Amino acid sequence: MATAIGVLCARVRVEEKLVIAALERAGVVAMPIPPAVMPLPTCPTLHDVQKITAGITGSEDIVPLVMIDRIANRAVGRSINRLLRNAGVVIVDAGVASRRNRLQVASVWDKAGVPRPPALAAFSEATAMAAVGQLGFPATMFPMLHSSPAASLPDADTADAVIEHRVVLGTAEEEIVMLQAGALVGDTEWYRIHVAGFAAIAVDGDNIPPSGAIAVAEHAARVLDAGSIAIDVAHIDGMWVAWDAFPLADFRKATQLGDVSVADAIAAHALRKLAARAGEVRDVALTH
Repeated sequence: MATAIGVLCARVRVEEKLVIAALERAGVVAMPIPPAVMPLPTCPTLHDVQKITAGITGSEDIVPLVMIDRIANRAVGRSINRLLRNAGVVIVDAGVASRRNRLQVASVWDKAGVPRPPALAAFSEATAMAAVGQLGFPATMFPMLHSSPAASLPDADTADAVIEHRVVLGTAEEEIVMLQAGALVGDTEWYRIHVAGFAAIAVDGDNIPPSGAIAVAEHAARVLDAGSIAIDVAHIDGMWVAWDAFPLADFRKATQLGDVSVADAIAAHALRKLAARAGEVRDVALTH
């Protein structure tokens, strides 16, 4: 049985092409795996995963023991992620940010001591307005899903209009929001830092973040167990704070912070996971 690394993606965009090319340069069998290629049992095994690979490659001798989650539809991504993990596949993703919502990410950060702005969870229009009243202005409203954009609330009138539109007129999921002190507007200094293998690799834009911002991004990624993620870090009230997380950020135009690209860093992290997982599989085979 030959081991491989799969890239879970509905379609192969520039980022996925870069990751596959980086894996191939490292000498490993790499392949895109679309989530809709075939149904999975509710309790799959590695044999089921092997059948998926056979349908893609035509070979029954290849099994991707490690997969990199690049599925844009996070409802699909979360479900197939859990099934594949149950089958014994190691998933490289954004950790808690890939598998949970913004409130749960914030809770993990708070528990681990990652510096963050004050934030409150709200479950109705009244509690959302009360939260904004406690936090003051400007504030920012975050939907639970990472795929939904945040909304800046510069004043009470804007807060009232935005909260009514989102919480009252939105879906049931949108009734739950997180209100956070501050906003990424005006002269607020902030960076979107791409972290892979728990190291800051690149940043959106041309400005290089200071060491304090990089340290917060790396800490925030590590406590989420995120092998690949983008972290927004902001300078608020004299300190660097983790502002938001992006499980599936585009990195094709990001500026490298060193000699390693984001794709190569993701590939290197996946290869470390593969070496460990392949060793476990060999050990199990030897004992049977």
